[in-house]
Amino acid sequence: MDNRVNEVLLNSNIILEANFHYEKLTMVNGLYNGKQPMLFLLLGTINDDGVASASESLSVVLNVDSRTGHFSFDKEQLATRIELMKVTHKQEELIGFLTINSKYYNYEETIRMILIDFMPQFVGSAIIFSYTPNESSSENKTQQKNTSHLDLSCQLIENYNIDTCDLKYQIEYSNIEIPVVSGSKSELELDEMPLQDEINYYHDRKKHIKQELSRVISYLGNASSVEQPLNAAILNRAAIITHLLNRNPTNDIETAISNMENEIRLLQTTLEQWEIVNMKDNPS
Repeated sequence: MDNRVNEVLLNSNIILEANFHYEKLTMVNGLYNGKQPMLFLLLGTINDDGVASASESLSVVLNVDSRTGHFSFDKEQLATRIELMKVTHKQEELIGFLTINSKYYNYEETIRMILIDFMPQFVGSAIIFSYTPNESSSENKTQQKNTSHLDLSCQLIENYNIDTCDLKYQIEYSNIEIPVVSGSKSELELDEMPLQDEINYYHDRKKHIKQELSRVISYLGNASSVEQPLNAAILNRAAIITHLLNRNPTNDIETAISNMENEIRLLQTTLEQWEIVNMKDNPS
């Protein structure tokens, strides 16, 4: 990377997914299992003005030595997963990291290994987010515009050392383009609808999402073993969306609608990946 990063745009879905995975890891049979380490690679782009946009994440499966607390990971497995991400995200590259509970775990050696083996283009610097999930609720309300409640910071990694100065960042809540389906409404139509009708509309969209998820999962159940690594990634997306769909309703209608829009965005990504797999089975 030639340009020094001076600002980072972080897609809110990255925090959403981190919370989802963290909840699965820390809640065992309904009981809190203590603070756990997690590491994600960030994919995105960096423009000529030094603005990095992190739009996707890829989890790194960490093994923790119970005696030393040191991390290890399967390099071959990670290399395969990175190659799969490159297939589905051709315009993006690895630009940094998201660490969980770095106040309690040291990720520096693991990050240094990944930089050397998988990110040689970052001779100068990469970005790193440090995030500590809320113990009382691993589902931090990331859909709210005010993110001051998040225990989140961003730094640069320069010459394999983490800078002590915080880097400016923003969490992106993009306006999601809802796919055109039977009965879908334009943004103008939604603005003109009574609030209850708008809520009912989003409930209908939620039902449509569940139907699409069932279609995807059914297809993956019959897929060949060759496609299993990619299928696992898609099923992971499906699990996240299902998790969102099954959450208890909220009194905050604006947040609920925002959640729905994020669900639709996640589904779009799932279907795009699914179509890639389908095209491999049925070449034109």
